[in-house]
Amino acid sequence: LRALAGVKGLVAGVVTCRAAVMREAAQAGAAFIIDPLALEGEGSLEAAYELRLPVCLMYHTSEDVAELDNDPVARVTEFFYARVDACIGAGIPAKRLIIDPAVPSNASLQARLTILGKMKSFRSFALPISVELPGVFPIHDDRLGDSMIETVSASLYAVQMGINVLRTPRVEELAHALDVWQSAAMHTKPFRLSRALIARWKRLRWKREGR
Repeated sequence: LRALAGVKGLVAGVVTCRAAVMREAAQAGAAFIIDPLALEGEGSLEAAYELRLPVCLMYHTSEDVAELDNDPVARVTEFFYARVDACIGAGIPAKRLIIDPAVPSNASLQARLTILGKMKSFRSFALPISVELPGVFPIHDDRLGDSMIETVSASLYAVQMGINVLRTPRVEELAHALDVWQSAAMHTKPFRLSRALIARWKRLRWKREGR
């Protein structure tokens, strides 16, 4: 972390649910924390409050993941209402919170796709949203092998849905895909009639009106 934190333009973070690791990582230069237990671990709420670093709260459940097939969005939403409330109650301001609504990788593909497809619904929290790719969208297909097709497709869709943070081990490929997509989007302009078409339309209108 010390080495990474010294690289200009790079923001280093740590994935941990342990309060002691959070404190040590902050001393080493970590700029944010990703907690797989959403600050439910012993002493983690207090540590996050003291460190004053942004924290990404990841969804998790102790229930049978098969239960997620029954309205996963409602279950994940209920979870985050409770965790965000606990954080604010511990003195952590909402502006330092990020949520990751992705369900566990051992959940059914149906549940994972439902969450991904309805990411917009989590914008009601008015918090930045993060997802891990390809973790949120793992499709095992022998024909595709190590293909990035699913990850790139999911990432572009996620950005359109308002996702603020994409976490991935495939940084180069994903960054390139997003750069191309955003560059194209920047040069998109609303459709406008050309001057020739406008002039022709005016002549036709005048002809009909007998001018």
